[in-house]
Amino acid sequence: MGSCSSRSDNEVHAKDRRGAVKWAALIATSTFAAAFAITGGYDGNRGRDQGMVVLARATAFQAFVITNTIVMKCSVISIFLCITGLWYAYREDDKINDRAIARYFGAVVRILVAMFAIMFAFIAATFAVLAHSIALALSTCIIACIPFIAYTVELGKFISRVFF
Repeated sequence: MGSCSSRSDNEVHAKDRRGAVKWAALIATSTFAAAFAITGGYDGNRGRDQGMVVLARATAFQAFVITNTIVMKCSVISIFLCITGLWYAYREDDKINDRAIARYFGAVVRILVAMFAIMFAFIAATFAVLAHSIALALSTCIIACIPFIAYTVELGKFISRVFF
């Protein structure tokens, strides 16, 4: 059984974990919106392709759909892990509290995967739309990769400080 001070510590940590729920929900919401605001639009001409996605056969669009699906899956699982982790966090048993921390850690890992995948989704969608203007497509993709590279370097520094 935990003491009164560990109970308040659990509540503080639970408040910190709620931030992860908000980030995961924001990522899930933007991913859901991107799935319906289809890159390239729909075919409005009469015929068998009417209402179908214009860029459906483009490889870059297919990459966008796959990475967008990965983002959605990771963010929804992360929300689930955070919520169940919050349930465990309010228990006073240390073994159960370890489960809360493990779920929170799993949620954070999935949020990180979602952040990487959302960058790939953005690059793929941009390339799909700008495929006819290769110079603009490449310059946009390079600019979009700069924060991705910076984030990767920063994550590497964090991992080396924590684990090594």
